[in-house]
Amino acid sequence: MSGPEPQRTKFEKIILQQFQNYNEKAVIVLGNIKENETYFLNENVVVKSHVFSKELNDIINKSEVVISRSGYSSIMDFVVLQKKALLIPTPGQSEQEYLAEYLKSKGVFYSVEQKKLNIKNQLPKLNDLKEIRNRKSSDFIDMESLFKRIFADHFG
Repeated sequence: MSGPEPQRTKFEKIILQQFQNYNEKAVIVLGNIKENETYFLNENVVVKSHVFSKELNDIINKSEVVISRSGYSSIMDFVVLQKKALLIPTPGQSEQEYLAEYLKSKGVFYSVEQKKLNIKNQLPKLNDLKEIRNRKSSDFIDMESLFKRIFADHFG
């Protein structure tokens, strides 16, 4: 979990509530660097308050799917690691909202607004996505150009 407060904490509460009765194996990383605890939300779901980069990379590598904010570096990680992802843009972060919607429209990732998140209904939609390694290069765009356009529109 990431993002500015209070959105990070709101996202954390939503995720923890929705995974309370989740029946598949899952790891939730809260991104809370002030804590260093690990506990089980239920018999299948492990919650870690914080992990370092290597452990996070290991967790993502072992995951079939990832639920994440739609920040540029996270998206690039999922592309390189060829992971299916459910992207949840941080409310009010226009670049994340744009990226998530654009990549959803191309069928690269699935995305939903934080307030509309329902993992029970939305995780199965990831099955409709093609694996990243099977995507055509035209399904992706020049991310540098995209970011220049976003920043020019919003900050230029």
